[in-house]
Amino acid sequence: RSRALQECGRGCRVVIQFHRACAAYAADQTRGSTAWGWGTASSKGRAVSIAKHYCRKHGGTNCIIRVWGCDTR
Repeated sequence: RSRALQECGRGCRVVIQFHRACAAYAADQTRGSTAWGWGTASSKGRAVSIAKHYCRKHGGTNCIIRVWGCDTR
């Protein structure tokens, strides 16, 4: 948590924490849109799919994955 905030910089906040899983964050790239979504799953592909689904569900039309990560330790 502290490392993520350090690396991100000022104005950031943690939206999800995960352990022994994968997570992804998607944001709509349409000008003026504030739609975003995140997801966790046992695989990167599934986490990405969930994040994009929630981004679209919240009104996003051009949702892309901004960051993803897996912690398999």
